[in-house]
Amino acid sequence: MFISYRRDDSAGFAGRLTDALERRFGADSVFRDVDDIAAGADFGVVIEQALQQVQAVLVVIGPGWLEAAADGRRRLDQADDFVRREVESALASGKPVVPILVEDKANGPAVVSVMAAKIPGVIAVSPEGSKEARGSAVSPLVESGNVHLPYPYDNAGNVRPERRWVLEWIDEFERFPAEPNDRVDSFSQGVLRLMLQPTEGEQLGATDEHLDFENISDSLGDGVFNNLPGIGGGEEVFLD
Repeated sequence: MFISYRRDDSAGFAGRLTDALERRFGADSVFRDVDDIAAGADFGVVIEQALQQVQAVLVVIGPGWLEAAADGRRRLDQADDFVRREVESALASGKPVVPILVEDKANGPAVVSVMAAKIPGVIAVSPEGSKEARGSAVSPLVESGNVHLPYPYDNAGNVRPERRWVLEWIDEFERFPAEPNDRVDSFSQGVLRLMLQPTEGEQLGATDEHLDFENISDSLGDGVFNNLPGIGGGEEVFLD
């Protein structure tokens, strides 16, 4: 299967979809550009070869897929748009093309409602401040080595399919606040939610209902994920 998507529209969702499909059908069952194109390879050539080899193409369509623009023009209207080329090639080949629609945040309440019915304790959170402010507030916790992640490689040095998200997560942190950055922001919001606990929240300037981002930033520091290391050996990845 070939996963077609726009990175600035649905990279996180495409990654989770890839992981789920590979768990179900095997590690070599899915082609996705960031996983399967080697450094220095001709992007267009590799894409065309992959499209010829797969049995179906899954087109991930997020809220910004249609209206994504470059140089003042919709990218779909430009002949060199890779997503357009992927879809055109798939349709011309006669292979199944399956659109996968990603809900936008306006449907968040419905999603939360469904999750809450199955997972006790699900809480809907309304973010406060900007993504950069939330990231700045938690960055010292990351930079001081207090975030531990599963080691993503097996004994042979290959990426474990179920842990590919670790590499993507670190890559997104290193590029923050560049988009896509939803995983970084989800992490930041989760940590800030923990800060609302009485013993920590009071110390860091949080109230029972709201976080004082300026106060928290003053207490913790101003950097936004400035000192993330590469991945080392062992069974855990430490971000510091």
